[in-house]
Amino acid sequence: MKKNSSNTPVIIAVVIMLISFAVSYFMLIPNYRTTNEKLALAQQDLSTVQNQLDALQKTKADLDDLGPTVDQVLVAVPADVDAPDFITELEAMTAKYGTYLPTVQLSANANGNVDLAFSATGSFSDMTSLMKSVESDIRVMNIESMSVSSNKDKMTVSLQIEAYKR
Repeated sequence: MKKNSSNTPVIIAVVIMLISFAVSYFMLIPNYRTTNEKLALAQQDLSTVQNQLDALQKTKADLDDLGPTVDQVLVAVPADVDAPDFITELEAMTAKYGTYLPTVQLSANANGNVDLAFSATGSFSDMTSLMKSVESDIRVMNIESMSVSSNKDKMTVSLQIEAYKR
Protein backbone atom coordinates (compact mmCIF):
# COMPACT_ATOMS: atom_id res chain seq x y z
CA MET A 1 0.00 0.00 0.00
CA LYS A 2 2.74 2.31 0.65
CA LYS A 3 3.87 2.02 -2.92
CA ASN A 4 0.45 2.99 -4.06
CA SER A 5 0.40 6.18 -2.08
CA SER A 6 3.79 7.32 -3.37
CA ASN A 7 2.62 7.06 -6.99
CA THR A 8 -0.35 9.30 -6.39
CA PRO A 9 1.60 12.58 -6.31
CA VAL A 10 3.48 11.59 -9.45
CA ILE A 11 0.25 10.69 -11.23
CA ILE A 12 -1.32 13.95 -10.07
CA ALA A 13 1.74 15.87 -11.29
CA VAL A 14 1.61 14.10 -14.68
CA VAL A 15 -2.13 14.76 -15.02
CA ILE A 16 -1.65 18.42 -14.10
CA MET A 17 1.16 18.68 -16.65
CA LEU A 18 -0.98 17.04 -19.33
CA ILE A 19 -3.90 19.33 -18.53
CA SER A 20 -1.55 22.36 -18.54
CA PHE A 21 -0.07 21.27 -21.85
CA ALA A 22 -3.52 20.67 -23.38
CA VAL A 23 -4.87 24.02 -22.17
CA SER A 24 -1.72 25.81 -23.35
CA TYR A 25 -1.84 24.03 -26.69
CA PHE A 26 -5.48 24.85 -27.35
CA MET A 27 -5.08 28.45 -26.20
CA LEU A 28 -1.76 29.23 -27.89
CA ILE A 29 -2.13 27.42 -31.22
CA PRO A 30 -5.09 29.52 -32.47
CA ASN A 31 -3.16 32.70 -31.55
CA TYR A 32 -0.08 31.31 -33.29
CA ARG A 33 -2.07 30.55 -36.44
CA THR A 34 -3.73 33.98 -36.39
CA THR A 35 -0.35 35.63 -35.91
CA ASN A 36 1.13 33.65 -38.81
CA GLU A 37 -1.81 34.61 -41.04
CA LYS A 38 -1.37 38.26 -40.11
CA LEU A 39 2.36 37.98 -40.78
CA ALA A 40 1.70 36.46 -44.23
CA LEU A 41 -0.76 39.27 -45.05
CA ALA A 42 1.72 41.87 -43.84
CA GLN A 43 4.41 40.33 -46.05
CA GLN A 44 2.05 40.44 -49.04
CA ASP A 45 1.24 44.08 -48.28
CA LEU A 46 4.96 44.83 -47.97
CA SER A 47 5.61 43.14 -51.31
CA THR A 48 2.81 45.17 -52.93
CA VAL A 49 4.13 48.41 -51.46
CA GLN A 50 7.66 47.53 -52.59
CA ASN A 51 6.38 46.94 -56.15
CA GLN A 52 4.55 50.27 -56.07
CA LEU A 53 7.69 52.00 -54.79
CA ASP A 54 9.74 50.44 -57.59
CA ALA A 55 7.14 51.61 -60.14
CA LEU A 56 7.20 55.14 -58.68
CA GLN A 57 11.00 55.25 -58.78
CA LYS A 58 10.94 54.13 -62.43
CA THR A 59 8.31 56.78 -63.21
CA LYS A 60 10.42 59.43 -61.46
CA ALA A 61 13.47 58.39 -63.48
CA ASP A 62 11.40 58.57 -66.67
CA LEU A 63 10.14 62.03 -65.71
CA ASP A 64 13.67 63.17 -64.90
CA ASP A 65 14.69 62.02 -68.38
CA LEU A 66 11.83 64.10 -69.81
CA GLY A 67 13.00 67.28 -68.05
CA PRO A 68 14.32 69.03 -71.17
CA THR A 69 11.25 67.97 -73.15
CA VAL A 70 8.93 69.31 -70.46
CA ASP A 71 10.86 72.59 -70.48
CA GLN A 72 10.37 72.84 -74.24
CA VAL A 73 6.65 72.14 -73.90
CA LEU A 74 6.36 74.83 -71.24
CA VAL A 75 7.99 77.29 -73.64
CA ALA A 76 5.97 76.05 -76.63
CA VAL A 77 2.66 76.31 -74.78
CA PRO A 78 3.10 79.04 -72.16
CA ALA A 79 0.68 79.59 -69.30
CA ASP A 80 -0.09 83.00 -70.73
CA VAL A 81 0.96 84.82 -73.87
CA ASP A 82 2.97 87.84 -72.77
CA ALA A 83 2.09 90.39 -75.45
CA PRO A 84 5.26 92.52 -75.27
CA ASP A 85 7.52 89.45 -75.36
CA PHE A 86 5.52 87.92 -78.19
CA ILE A 87 5.70 91.12 -80.25
CA THR A 88 9.43 91.49 -79.47
CA GLU A 89 10.02 87.90 -80.59
CA LEU A 90 8.09 88.56 -83.81
CA GLU A 91 10.00 91.80 -84.45
CA ALA A 92 13.32 90.01 -83.88
CA MET A 93 12.25 87.29 -86.30
CA THR A 94 11.32 89.82 -89.00
CA ALA A 95 14.48 91.89 -88.42
CA LYS A 96 16.61 88.78 -88.77
CA TYR A 97 15.38 88.31 -92.32
CA GLY A 98 15.44 91.99 -93.29
CA THR A 99 11.69 92.34 -93.46
CA TYR A 100 9.59 95.21 -92.22
CA LEU A 101 6.73 94.73 -89.73
CA PRO A 102 4.27 97.62 -90.24
CA THR A 103 1.28 96.22 -88.28
CA VAL A 104 0.82 93.87 -85.34
CA GLN A 105 -2.41 93.20 -83.50
CA LEU A 106 -2.92 90.88 -80.52
CA SER A 107 -6.29 89.92 -79.03
CA ALA A 108 -7.76 87.18 -76.87
CA ASN A 109 -10.14 84.82 -78.63
CA ALA A 110 -13.14 82.79 -77.46
CA ASN A 111 -10.98 79.66 -76.90
CA GLY A 112 -8.84 81.47 -74.34
CA ASN A 113 -5.91 81.59 -76.74
CA VAL A 114 -4.38 84.62 -78.42
CA ASP A 115 -5.02 85.77 -81.99
CA LEU A 116 -2.10 87.50 -83.64
CA ALA A 117 -2.53 89.42 -86.88
CA PHE A 118 0.46 90.99 -88.58
CA SER A 119 1.84 92.04 -91.93
CA ALA A 120 5.45 91.89 -93.03
CA THR A 121 7.07 93.37 -96.10
CA GLY A 122 10.32 92.36 -97.78
CA SER A 123 11.87 90.59 -100.75
CA PHE A 124 10.65 87.19 -101.90
CA SER A 125 13.61 85.32 -100.37
CA ASP A 126 13.33 87.27 -97.10
CA MET A 127 9.61 86.53 -96.85
CA THR A 128 10.21 82.84 -97.60
CA SER A 129 12.79 82.72 -94.78
CA LEU A 130 10.39 84.52 -92.44
CA MET A 131 7.59 82.07 -93.22
CA LYS A 132 9.91 79.10 -92.55
CA SER A 133 10.88 80.70 -89.26
CA VAL A 134 7.24 81.23 -88.23
CA GLU A 135 6.46 77.66 -89.25
CA SER A 136 9.33 76.19 -87.22
CA ASP A 137 8.88 78.46 -84.17
CA ILE A 138 8.79 76.51 -80.90
CA ARG A 139 5.50 78.11 -79.88
CA VAL A 140 2.43 76.10 -80.74
CA MET A 141 0.57 78.21 -83.27
CA ASN A 142 -2.01 77.67 -85.96
CA ILE A 143 -1.85 79.80 -89.08
CA GLU A 144 -5.51 80.53 -89.68
CA SER A 145 -5.19 82.69 -92.77
CA MET A 146 -2.52 84.12 -95.00
CA SER A 147 -2.59 86.60 -97.85
CA VAL A 148 0.24 87.58 -100.16
CA SER A 149 0.58 90.65 -102.35
CA SER A 150 3.48 92.06 -104.27
CA ASN A 151 4.56 95.11 -106.19
CA LYS A 152 7.81 95.42 -108.11
CA ASP A 153 10.51 93.96 -105.87
CA LYS A 154 8.61 93.95 -102.55
CA MET A 155 6.24 91.36 -101.20
CA THR A 156 3.77 91.72 -98.34
CA VAL A 157 2.50 88.77 -96.35
CA SER A 158 -0.41 89.16 -93.93
CA LEU A 159 -0.96 86.37 -91.38
CA GLN A 160 -3.68 85.59 -88.88
CA ILE A 161 -2.25 83.21 -86.26
CA GLU A 162 -3.77 81.61 -83.18
CA ALA A 163 -1.14 81.11 -80.43
CA TYR A 164 -2.06 78.47 -77.89
CA LYS A 165 -1.59 78.68 -74.16
CA ARG A 166 -2.16 76.33 -71.25
